Amino acid sequence: MTGWMHRAAGLAFVVLAFGWHVVARFPAGHRGLGTVVLYSAMSAVMLLVWFLTRRASKPTASWILGCAVASRRATLSVRTIMSNDVERYQREGRVALEGNDPYRIEAGDPELATLRLELPTPEEHLAYPTLYPPLAIGVFALCSAAGPELGPWIWRALLFASSMALLF
Repeated sequence: MTGWMHRAAGLAFVVLAFGWHVVARFPAGHRGLGTVVLYSAMSAVMLLVWFLTRRASKPTASWILGCAVASRRATLSVRTIMSNDVERYQREGRVALEGNDPYRIEAGDPELATLRLELPTPEEHLAYPTLYPPLAIGVFALCSAAGPELGPWIWRALLFASSMALLF
């Protein structure tokens, strides 16, 4: 009996992952409730999967792994809605690519005015230089080198690949 329930719960998790496409379409300032509801539903389903996995008679790791990969893939094309950090990564990578020291130059520095026109900087980031380690700046620069349209997609692909590496 738990076999079909386990599969149904895993599939429900994947279906819920597509809910991020819906929440991302909510107007700014109205995504909070959708986010809470979606996180709560996904957490409840994952608790059910965990509960059923403990009682499963045969190994179910491949099903869980398949659901994890499918749910990650379902969210790959959803734009970032909960923070503006990706834009910050793009900007700081670009600062490094242009030969500036991201550890010394603040985002609001007049020297970066042209860059801010291309990659707008949120007000809360203007007063600070980077706080990320050199390897991270290198990854940001790699993404930023692809430009403002393709860079975030490269960032998502790197996150997807990293999360897949952790699963396997």
